[in-house]
Formats: sequence, structure tokens, C-alpha cells
Amino acid sequence: MILKNGASVKFDTPVRDGRRMRAALYRRVRAYERRYEMSSEQMATLLQEGRIHETAELIKWMQACRVLELFERETHTTGTPMTTTGQSTRNG
Repeated sequence: MILKNGASVKFDTPVRDGRRMRAALYRRVRAYERRYEMSSEQMATLLQEGRIHETAELIKWMQACRVLELFERETHTTGTPMTTTGQSTRNG
């Protein structure tokens, strides 16, 4: 794609972009876990039990976890992130 200023932009394939996004999310989640010295699962439990106050940063952490989980599920289901096999994973 050529932009108005003449610069060209190369778009990666969805799979490559998906892998990059997954890797970035993984690094982000791990950074939160190191910062708070606990696993994402432990933090989610504390939030659900109301034992810790929800902040914008904690919401971002939990959102990153959720998106990473969806990537993992999609990769497990289809073999590659951000692609489909044409087969439904739903019953019925």
C-alpha cells in the first residue's frame, strides 16, 4: 500500500500479526505478574473475592489475560491464530 506521502506500508499476514500480538500480550502479562509478585490467576481470584480494589492497571492486566486466553483457545482449535478451519467448535 502506498500512502499519500509516498511511503509504502507492508502488511503482515494475519498469522504473523497474530503471533506478534500473542507474544506482546504474553510479555505484558508476565510483566504484570513480576510487578505484583503473583500469578494472573491469583490476581483474578483476589479481584473476584473483592479482596483487592480494581484499578485501571489491574483491568488492563485482566483484559490482556483474557485476550491471551482467546488466542490460546483459537490456536488450539484451528492450529494457527487468527484463522479458521471452516469447522464449528460448537455442539449442535
